[in-house]
Amino acid sequence: MIRDLIDDIDAGIVFIVIIILAVLGLIGYAIYDEVTEPDSGTVVEKYYQPSYTYMQCTTTNNVTSCIPITQPDCWTVIFENDGEQGDMCVKPGSYEAIEIGDYVEK
Repeated sequence: MIRDLIDDIDAGIVFIVIIILAVLGLIGYAIYDEVTEPDSGTVVEKYYQPSYTYMQCTTTNNVTSCIPITQPDCWTVIFENDGEQGDMCVKPGSYEAIEIGDYVEK
């Protein structure tokens, strides 16, 4: 009986450690991706992303609560420098003035 309890606790600890390592890996990748993204380059694509709202939900003690998250309009410019791509949201007036092939800086 006690042995089974100890085995269950060990399995739980291993599971938690695996989850923590996975989360740390994802955070590390996100940071690496942002750091290695170029700050300037030649525009290769541009598009408009209208604002949208989604629900972010969390569950604690079997109680789920949700809050709406609104992302604002984004006039996205994709640029490339030495084979690496970067992107940025710009103001509508800037978006209209930027053409494919233009050089941009963040």
